[in-house]
Amino acid sequence: MKLVIRAIIELAGFPKSHIEESIKKIREQIEKDKDLKVIKKEITEVKEINKMWATFLEVELEVPNLNKLLEFNLNFLPSSVEILEPNKITLDTNEFTDFVNLMQTRLHEYTTAINKLILENRSLKAKKK
Repeated sequence: MKLVIRAIIELAGFPKSHIEESIKKIREQIEKDKDLKVIKKEITEVKEINKMWATFLEVELEVPNLNKLLEFNLNFLPSSVEILEPNKITLDTNEFTDFVNLMQTRLHEYTTAINKLILENRSLKAKKK
């Protein structure tokens, strides 16, 4: 099932040059993904907001399936995703099961990584005392 989406990826930090380079690298990574068809892309001008530099990339993409949409979301962490097409989505249970299992796998990977960082942080704090 092909999807057309619009996504906004925001970036903020400093220095300004780092934000400019980073948002371009994100755009390039999206463009290099053979499974994503870029329909439109636009990077806004980097502006200073609350003593930080900020910009965003707005992309319109054709995505081949829900799993690729989930992968895109987890890799690029857009602040907003709008599904433009199709108007209705009908899934068979196998496709939906694959989607849910992919999501669960990634969530378990993140949970494992976070727990490892927590344990390392505790260990470092204990060594300082």
